[in-house]
Amino acid sequence: MTVKGSKQHRVRVVAYRPVFQIGSRLLALLLIGVFVVCSYIYGFHVSETNNQQALLERDELRQQVRQQEQQISELKQRVANAKMGSNVDRESLEDLRLQIVELNNTINALEEINTFYRQLMEPRADRNGLTIGALNIVPTAQSRRYAYELVIQQYTVDHQLLKGNLQVSIVGKAGEVMETYALSQLSEQVESEKIKLRFKFYQTVEGELDLPPDFEPVKVMVVASKSGKKPVTVEKEFGWIVES
Repeated sequence: MTVKGSKQHRVRVVAYRPVFQIGSRLLALLLIGVFVVCSYIYGFHVSETNNQQALLERDELRQQVRQQEQQISELKQRVANAKMGSNVDRESLEDLRLQIVELNNTINALEEINTFYRQLMEPRADRNGLTIGALNIVPTAQSRRYAYELVIQQYTVDHQLLKGNLQVSIVGKAGEVMETYALSQLSEQVESEKIKLRFKFYQTVEGELDLPPDFEPVKVMVVASKSGKKPVTVEKEFGWIVES
């Protein structure tokens, strides 16, 4: 019997299979577990690959330092032998001396890079991770135009991807008045006052800047911030020192 005005619904009888339902849930949990494990293994593999690459680069630098030191030792021996000879060519001695000076400069540069990698790979437990490294300022051929290079580093036992921002300000005098310029106001390579940080080991900020007329820089203020669950902010002040 059908009652007019009421909506009719179809009824379907479904077999009650508790074992099938439990099995489906277990299978879903198993798939989720496999996905989590695979994600962890992949992340660990990527981290280990980056660490191994840094170690290889450090070992190559050490090998270069040893080779350069051996060359210097050989050149010094040649100079000593030449001085003992009766027919000494002054120009030859000067060439050897210049080669020794050049190799010494190369070794010093390689040792600085080697120290940098050693600090990255052998961090101390008391470091908070984010560190402001060296700032280099070099004059260019154009008047009042300078090239700059700033290194931001991460010292930690477990190098995870660091995200944050960096602010660089140049403080100086315009006559008797103190003025401050953000790096983005002076450098075409910097688009925003807050420079994005995103790295595992280190990040280099480099480019060229133009000083305004009648502005004499005194110092550079650097503030670096790390975002995340454990945010960190570090500050460092550099004197305006231009390398020759």
